[in-house]
Amino acid sequence: NSVTPTINAMISSQCGVDILLSTKGFAADNNQVLKYDAAAKDLLEDYIVCMPDILHDAGYYQVMMKGADINFSGKGKFFRAHHYDQTLGRNELNTNNKYKDLNPWGLQDSMLFDEALDMLETLKYKQPFNLTFLTVNSHTPGFEYSGCPKYSTDNTMLNGIHCTDHALGQFLKKLKTLDIYKNTVLVIAGDHVMFNSQSTKENFKDMPLSWYGRTYLALRTPDAPFVHQQSIFGTTPDLAPTILDLLGFKNVSFIAGKSLVGDRASYQRITKSGFDIINGKMTPENVESILNPCPVTEASKEKIYDTKQYNECQRAKIHYLQQKTVYQ
Repeated sequence: NSVTPTINAMISSQCGVDILLSTKGFAADNNQVLKYDAAAKDLLEDYIVCMPDILHDAGYYQVMMKGADINFSGKGKFFRAHHYDQTLGRNELNTNNKYKDLNPWGLQDSMLFDEALDMLETLKYKQPFNLTFLTVNSHTPGFEYSGCPKYSTDNTMLNGIHCTDHALGQFLKKLKTLDIYKNTVLVIAGDHVMFNSQSTKENFKDMPLSWYGRTYLALRTPDAPFVHQQSIFGTTPDLAPTILDLLGFKNVSFIAGKSLVGDRASYQRITKSGFDIINGKMTPENVESILNPCPVTEASKEKIYDTKQYNECQRAKIHYLQQKTVYQ
């Protein structure tokens, strides 16, 4: 995981960039409409070509769905700017208040997956398509829903995670019965890390510190289902080129992303805001620096030759400025 929270991860995974936007830049007002600074404005206009832009040019019909408000932290505006044909959140999916058992964010994951299955019935007539949806029950402090098998008697977070897992399992069972399944690339990915907070430590007492710096990723393709773990390192920006590679788009270049099923294995030097990967080994090994980076301050805009001379904050700023310069 190289970026957090969710809006940064959405941009990074869709556009193959490392982006560290300030909270101020993506703060939402009372109407949850994005207020963006100059850096965010660049992303929402013409400087960056993202995966959905490429899919749009190739004729894909694209839908983004989430149980929470689609415009929270600017997600709706970002996806619409990059050629998603439909962006749907709690207000659009819960018309006439048909769902009663909502969580504080919006639709339960079981409801979202049911909506996704309904959407697939429409999308089978709009092939090729890209359906993206974002779950919420596993968001801290964890949310349970009626009908979800209880996993723990006293741990709401674990119950929330297993509710998402249960809803996903039910969705996959139904998806496998559809004709489109045999010709569909399936990607299941975590958007960002579980934060190393006091409540998280209480919920996951036995987890090693290194666990917090990783996110989940599973890939399935019609012609070559992946059943083994990949041993190479990858980070959030690798998702966009990986998906395009699996869809048959070759030689698509992103500034910070490499295909995990393609050329990432040849590029095992990765510089991020809080860590480096050199020859397939992460440094520093103490991932506290990943989880608790110091505030990003001004740093010189120059090519990084020896990252050891910079602290984590400076590396983050320099890396972002390098990318922005390329796109401008």
